[in-house]
Amino acid sequence: MIPVKEADDLTKFMAVADANKIIAYLSASYMAAQDSASRAEFKRLADELRRVSGQKT
Repeated sequence: MIPVKEADDLTKFMAVADANKIIAYLSASYMAAQDSASRAEFKRLADELRRVSGQKT
């Protein structure tokens, strides 16, 4: 996980369109996951992508 203070430095490090493409795959995996730990990890990864692309989490 990227510490919050460093995440601010990474804002707009990734294009929004690219982040959203990856988030779509994570969303499908989230929906297919059967346990809460997996779902939490997919959500965390999507939030990190949103953060580095400058989107709201």
